[in-house]
Formats: sequence, C-alpha cells, structure tokens
Amino acid sequence: MALDRKARSAIPRSPSTVTNQQAVKRETQEHKTLAFEAAREALRVLPLFESEHPHDDRPRKAIEAVKAWAKGTRELSMKEVRRLSHAAAREATSDAARFAARAAGHAVATWHVPRHASGAHIYAQKAIAASQKSRSRKVAKPALLAGGNPQIAKADGDAPVQAYIQAMPGWKRDLGRRLDALIVRTVPGVRKAVKWNSPLYGVEGQGWFLGIHCFTTYVKVTFFRGTSLRPAPPGESKQKEVRHLDIHEDDPLDETQFADWVRQASQLPGERL
Repeated sequence: MALDRKARSAIPRSPSTVTNQQAVKRETQEHKTLAFEAAREALRVLPLFESEHPHDDRPRKAIEAVKAWAKGTRELSMKEVRRLSHAAAREATSDAARFAARAAGHAVATWHVPRHASGAHIYAQKAIAASQKSRSRKVAKPALLAGGNPQIAKADGDAPVQAYIQAMPGWKRDLGRRLDALIVRTVPGVRKAVKWNSPLYGVEGQGWFLGIHCFTTYVKVTFFRGTSLRPAPPGESKQKEVRHLDIHEDDPLDETQFADWVRQASQLPGERL
C-alpha cells in the first residue's frame, strides 16, 4: 500500500543519504554562507565568459543578486536573473563560457535551494577544465584565400572575428584591430559574426550594417546601406544601396568620419545575410 506524504516524511533517513547542503534549512546563516561560497566560485570563472561576451552582463548580475540576497539587500528578481544566466549559457560560443554562465545560474539558485551551491562548484570546475583543454588544443593557422583573405569558419560572436583579424596578413592586421575597436567603441553591444570569410557587424534584430574583406593591396569596408549615409562613402558598388571604403597601406584613416559612418549605419535597417 502506498504511503501518503505525511507517512513518508516520518520515515527516518540515514545520515549518509543527506548531504550537508541538503540538510541546511533556508534563510539561515549557514544557507547564506553557502550562497556566498557559490557566488565566489562562480565569480572566479566569470572571466571565461566575459572574455568572449564582454557586453553580456547576465551572469554577473546573477552573482551580484545572490550576494545581495545573502547580505539582506536583495533588489533584483532572483528567478529572473537565474533564468537570464542560463539563457546566456545557452547562447555562449564555447564550453568554457557556457559552463561559467551555468555556475552563475546555480549560484543564484542557491537562494531557493541550498544544494544548488554544489552546482556552482561543479560547473566552475568544468569551465576551468574546458578552458585548459581549449588552450592546449593545437590550432591550425588559417589558410589565406585569393587576395590574402583569411579563411575562417562561419560562426557568430567576437571569437571568430578576432581569429580573422589575427590572420590578416602584414599591415592589414593592425588596421583590422583598429577598425574593430572603432566599431565596438561607437556601437556598444555590437553583434559580430564571420560569414563567407568576412567579419560582419550588426545590431540584434536589425541585421548587418558593415562587413570587412581583405584583398591583395587593400582592405574593403562595405556599408550595406551606404547610399543613405551622409556623406556617402566614396566607393561605388553594383548593388544599389551599397557603398565601400577601400583602405590601402599608406592611406590615412579619418577615424572621426569612419565612426560617424558606423554610427549612422547602425541606426538603419541592416542586411539579412
């Protein structure tokens, strides 16, 4: 005969089946200590996430939320920041970043169930292991296609864009870093990807507004809505709305004008590629 809930709860449990964390009652000082420890562990590996997603603060907000709760100064919704941290994990571009975001999600979940503290420690260790594995893996140098354009696998995020820039030959590498920094500074939270061996920059929900491509003697910057910019970039295109900026080795770069074009372009409907 099945036992009802009250009868089952009266059955004594062996101490060996109850972990220290499971035995901790909610809202006690011991519970808050577990939360602090989980937050500290998640914070230790947070750079593995933020180095790849510098503009995504969801895991950091989760850690800050559980620390604030443990101090008695909670302001954010714990369930919401936990959900957002796990959402950040699903969108992460590497195992190390994904596990680091999971650690933050479990840290904040400690507020609800103390045993989630162990999840923060487990995922922190997974993040460290994944990072070490990634560093130890030998990465082949990207091939250079016609015109010296790096061949980079199609992928979203900052990492493939940085891989492309690192593979740009000669003087073009420094130019690539300079252009990337100007774009990031002008459009905080800019979306990045590499498609068809070209870095793309866009705004979430609006499409892509700019692309970069290496040629033998110059770097081509493509503004997909270039004819709408004022003044329009000088390079014409067979495509109706596209304008180009071709930059040769000794060409001066007007950073103020370039940043203004980027700002204008980011506010226009982008290209769906």
